[in-house]
Amino acid sequence: MAYKYQLGDARLSGSLIQEGDVTAESSNISGSTITLGDASGIAGTGFTNSIGKLKLDLSGISNSGFTPSADKFAFLDMTDNSTKLTNWTTIAVDTAGAGLTSSAGVFLSLRAKVVAKSNGNTLESAFNRLTLGSDGEHSFTLPASSDLRVGDPIIIKAPSDCSGTRFATINRAGSQTIDGHTSIRLESPHAAVELIYVAANTFSIT
Repeated sequence: MAYKYQLGDARLSGSLIQEGDVTAESSNISGSTITLGDASGIAGTGFTNSIGKLKLDLSGISNSGFTPSADKFAFLDMTDNSTKLTNWTTIAVDTAGAGLTSSAGVFLSLRAKVVAKSNGNTLESAFNRLTLGSDGEHSFTLPASSDLRVGDPIIIKAPSDCSGTRFATINRAGSQTIDGHTSIRLESPHAAVELIYVAANTFSIT
């Protein structure tokens, strides 16, 4: 049988030992402050008791493998002052600057990244090795300006069979210019050129 008692303001002096559960109405406990002498009872993985307070303790978290594309990091987004999650692969892409790029969350020097390109392909901020499969013009397009940052280099290398009759045309993307031109041509065996993105929609030949 359950009993209900209606009490006015009450103050307990001394110690109280409770056997069994104490359930507050609506499962809430209210008050100006709640002081704990020992928080070990509510501490868990990643938290320890520190003089009645919960203390973050990362040493208590298990050490396991790290997957850059899947594992999450919490951060404060200052645009809307909200807490969000992202993975390391995204962080690496967004933090790579001039002279660096990232692949699967690993920072790379642009000169260490080599890509193969054939007719009709878009070039990358990397060392682009061209393939010219037949005589005539082979067209390649520079990366969109939205994919570039000032200081990004693009290295383009023609193959041994490049010639005046089997050549590579490097075309701009959008309204870009290459030292004032809209395109350049490679027409000599092993011809090479390095372009630097120096300003918005602007490349310079080194």
